[in-house]
Amino acid sequence: MKTITCVIISILFFGFVIITVLALTQNSEKESNQKEQKNATLKIGEIGHVNSNKNSNDCNGVTVVGQTEEDLKTFNKLQVANNKKEYMRMIGYGNLFTRKNCSEITKIDEKIGKAKVRFVSDGVVGWVPYEYAVK
Repeated sequence: MKTITCVIISILFFGFVIITVLALTQNSEKESNQKEQKNATLKIGEIGHVNSNKNSNDCNGVTVVGQTEEDLKTFNKLQVANNKKEYMRMIGYGNLFTRKNCSEITKIDEKIGKAKVRFVSDGVVGWVPYEYAVK
């Protein structure tokens, strides 16, 4: 009788553990899907916002925008080289400009790794890394 009771308790315990693990896994998958939707990139013609932060809901800071594709490409090279002097020169000449994160945009074109966006507030057009144009 004692052995049967121990077996039943063990079965119930392992059943409880399995159900708990499954429930936690499903909850984690739902949260992961919600995060992916929040950080989803825009399709051409969609309205969203520009954000260079990893969390697209974090509106602190600014995003650097290239006047042209080539300006954005040059900026990326300057970042890798940590060439602040040339970066400041590009801003001074208007090749690069900044916008507050979460500024509203419309995506108007895309190329590999880049998105052409129009800022809703003033109609200015520029290029940002593809992953910065988010919903």
